[in-house]
Amino acid sequence: MQSLTKTLKKRGVRSLLKKFVLFALIAFVVVPLAVDYVARDRPKVFEINYTDEFLFSGVVLLLFVIFKRKELASMKEKSIDWKQFMIYSLFSIIPFWLYYRINYLPSYFSRIGNLNMLGIISYLYFFIGVFIIGIAIFGTRFFDRFFKEIGMSFLIGFFFYTGTLFLWNRWRLFASAISDISAKVLSMIYSNASYTMGAGDPMLQAGDFSVFIGAPCSGVESLTMFVFVFLLVMAFDWDRFEGKKVFPLFTLGLAGMFVMSILRIFLLMVVGNFNKEIALTFFHSNIGAFLFVIYLLVFWYFSYPWLKKRG
Repeated sequence: MQSLTKTLKKRGVRSLLKKFVLFALIAFVVVPLAVDYVARDRPKVFEINYTDEFLFSGVVLLLFVIFKRKELASMKEKSIDWKQFMIYSLFSIIPFWLYYRINYLPSYFSRIGNLNMLGIISYLYFFIGVFIIGIAIFGTRFFDRFFKEIGMSFLIGFFFYTGTLFLWNRWRLFASAISDISAKVLSMIYSNASYTMGAGDPMLQAGDFSVFIGAPCSGVESLTMFVFVFLLVMAFDWDRFEGKKVFPLFTLGLAGMFVMSILRIFLLMVVGNFNKEIALTFFHSNIGAFLFVIYLLVFWYFSYPWLKKRG
């Protein structure tokens, strides 16, 4: 990662990061505020989480910088072409205006009828506007030069983003699975170990201690972080790795991360039977991060040499 740090210090890369900050401010702060101001008290039909979209853009940028770190390091610092910026910014008003019409004046699109389709079209118009803002700030030459890499970074970021949403929308499934397995493991120590799944969060009990397994404890967050780190490592050193080994290692890594989530819950329950206050405060707040870091260090210590191409 040292070469990446050096890359980030180059003038061309710093210029790129400054442009990204401007892009994020316009696309995810100025535009939403302007649309909401124009709409004022009109009810919104479809909600876009601008924070998530900003984070998604950040992931795409980071992957792009990693992919093209050598070429970006040799780039000269270039200022924004303000004439081009004004022209494309004016063009971006059209898709943003259509996004506004769907979101706040859905009667204009009542012929479509399908609410899900309207939602997709709403997102599409918004991202077309964001894309045009990107051209306005970074320039057409930049997109022509790095079109393939930008597209690749976008696709990887998109699959990571949608995969993350998929996992978080199914956190109860993970929570119930972890609770069930943890209860069976804990039954070797505590005779009353059990878990119940009601309308709310799963409840796990062992000995004199019981907890609700909510979304943060379901293991989804650690799985998401593992996938993100795995993507960064793959993007950074892809040329050094044997491609056929990547998917089996990724699957093994996810399985190991799931086991670590079970271990975390197991340790929490054991500590809770000794001291409930420590278990629910200090231990609960730190054990997840501690186990995650230890797991990553051990995982990459053994898997990195195995992944590398021979010779």
